[in-house]
Amino acid sequence: LARMGRLFAKHSIPCTAVVSSDLAARAARSTSSASLEVGVIRQLQQLKEHEGWEIGAHGANNSTGGHAGLSPEQEADAIEACLNDLGKAFGRRPTTWLTPGFSVTTRTTCLLKEAGIQALLDFVDDDVPFELTENPNGDVEPLICLPYSMEMNDFSLILTRHLSPREYAAALEAHILQLASEASCSGQPAVVCIGMHTFVAGYPAAVYELDKMLGRLSLVPNVIFATASKVAEAVGKGSEMALAQHFAIAGEEGAAGSSSTSTPSLDVQSLQLQFNTDPSGIVSVQRDQAALILIDFQTDFLCQGGFGERLGNDVSLLRRAIEPTKKVLAAARNAGVTVIHTREGHRPNLTDVTAIKAKDGKTIGADGPYGRILVRGEVGHDIIPELKPLEDGSEAVIDKPGKGAFYQTDLELLLKNQGIKTLLVCGVTTEVCVHTTVREANDRGIQCIVLEDCTASYNEKFHDAGIAMISAQGGIFGEVANSEAIINGFASLHDA
Repeated sequence: LARMGRLFAKHSIPCTAVVSSDLAARAARSTSSASLEVGVIRQLQQLKEHEGWEIGAHGANNSTGGHAGLSPEQEADAIEACLNDLGKAFGRRPTTWLTPGFSVTTRTTCLLKEAGIQALLDFVDDDVPFELTENPNGDVEPLICLPYSMEMNDFSLILTRHLSPREYAAALEAHILQLASEASCSGQPAVVCIGMHTFVAGYPAAVYELDKMLGRLSLVPNVIFATASKVAEAVGKGSEMALAQHFAIAGEEGAAGSSSTSTPSLDVQSLQLQFNTDPSGIVSVQRDQAALILIDFQTDFLCQGGFGERLGNDVSLLRRAIEPTKKVLAAARNAGVTVIHTREGHRPNLTDVTAIKAKDGKTIGADGPYGRILVRGEVGHDIIPELKPLEDGSEAVIDKPGKGAFYQTDLELLLKNQGIKTLLVCGVTTEVCVHTTVREANDRGIQCIVLEDCTASYNEKFHDAGIAMISAQGGIFGEVANSEAIINGFASLHDA
């Protein structure tokens, strides 16, 4: 619960925690302030107070059966007891309800309305919220049903279908974005109900992937996260919703949370990046089909005493690309764009060094101030601190034995699996590793946009010629832009 609380707080998502009243009752009876029940209730109280969480009701417990088989009096008493226990624990009776095991009777909805419940998570009807208008007494407000999607429940996806954490997060994201697209086109309301349990979706690997997924969703414009009761309130007032997203997170003790979002419209085009390039002018790229690739920003190439200097080059000419690339990297990460790094180097035994590359056999593998030159695992082979990949492992690092990033690597497979069709290219040197990679990509049908100020050469004439060749003849190898144009393109996601 604490881990998921931190996750949703990071993304400013208020949740609805649907809680089993047995948890609150046991906490109230506990003689120890250190008991598990007391600890969970305190966490939920803090999330309610400081993070805007709503407390919903989940019956007495989720283990001994729901309402089926209860008499009318027993069911009414069970509902009242649950709401009273939770009201005592949290200072207010819940207005959102999820029946344990979805085990309802023909009387359940009427009893819930009479008890003051306003939002119900028990029924699903084509991804839209709807009102239950049956009202025998004529004086009870309609009950708003928010569809609870078992297809997107973590029990279904993780425990039944055995999706990996990354596959699980991707499934949720795809579901939400598809409904967003449909809602944008049709103007009809939609609700995404996603059940998450703290002991299923709350384990570290899943939270790690959910964190990245929620970060990307936060870039979708005009999406507002709200609690279940807020969504029910909006529906009850007749607010037109073109998109609503609802997450439910249930814990082992019945502790749960949910959040929902609504927006009057969603422009799918806002998920596109637009860059001012040469020679095509404005180029539009789908964000999820773009990747920033940083080629060979390694100590051996950019620092004194490394491979570049051993060949008689002035490494300071390459270092001018570091600062603009650093800014582009930060903007790409903030925009949720895939980032890939490459390193040129070889096995310690040098068996992957071709004879033509080895030449005199005295440079590659030779001792230098940063270890053996261009050997994997040595300090000189690593990426410079200014442009280091994220430590969480989310950014792929391609180790290549040649000049091109596709040669004898899995880069092509990685791009294919992620649907990447455009590479934003930074790196060194312009005329060697950058140009080779761009030409390889071009032959594979991958669009390249080369950032002129984020690439560099030991020879300025080679750099200028290399950049000119990229965009020559109507962009024979690709497009050319600069860091400012790319950063502005990333910023358009936030401004849309």
